[in-house]
Amino acid sequence: MAFPRASIFECRTGKEALEYCKSNHVDALITDHSMFPVNGIELVKELRHRGSHIPIIMVSADDDLRPVALEAGVDLFLTSANLVQIGRPIAEFLHRYGLVDRTEN
Repeated sequence: MAFPRASIFECRTGKEALEYCKSNHVDALITDHSMFPVNGIELVKELRHRGSHIPIIMVSADDDLRPVALEAGVDLFLTSANLVQIGRPIAEFLHRYGLVDRTEN
């Protein structure tokens, strides 16, 4: 496991993620766009509207969503076309936000 001390919580819907973020401390969020009834862009917009500054990564197969996602408040947009190589940019992102101890490389 790349981050052995990480606590990870999986939400099945954007609505569930909003409720989880409302009730729990969240250091970072990784989401996709294809969710119902609240999609990824709506999730990000609502979190930003609530004043949340948590780092957000969005992964999507649709690279056309990149500008919309970034405008909504996504900090890092990755395409799912390269899922095999997705670990490195996520790890670099977490390091940049100080969310990973350097000893956990």
